[in-house]
Amino acid sequence: MWVDWKELEAQIVAQHPGFGPAEIARSAEFAVSSAAAFHGLLLALCALLVAKLATSRARVRQLTSVSQLLSAVFSLVSWFTAPMFHLVIPIGLAQVIVLGLLRIPRTSRRFFTGG
Repeated sequence: MWVDWKELEAQIVAQHPGFGPAEIARSAEFAVSSAAAFHGLLLALCALLVAKLATSRARVRQLTSVSQLLSAVFSLVSWFTAPMFHLVIPIGLAQVIVLGLLRIPRTSRRFFTGG
């Protein structure tokens, strides 16, 4: 998003044609800073979950599954929001793969049930 600032501003103009230059700049800055904060929180959550996965607690598996599922849903929302987010689909696919690895293999299920 911050890499292609002009594209972000063009999308804001397309969605809000009545905005002046100052409003467009403020909207772009708000979009970038709020996205950075949101992704920073997600990064902290993922780091916590990675550190906790080795404990083999069922709760960690459940929280990781919910986290990955929500991330995949947010990736789809981003996909439909704007063309500039079409690059997130490979990330969404990775999240679905992680979810599958947590849920499908018998060895994974056994690991998190203590067996």
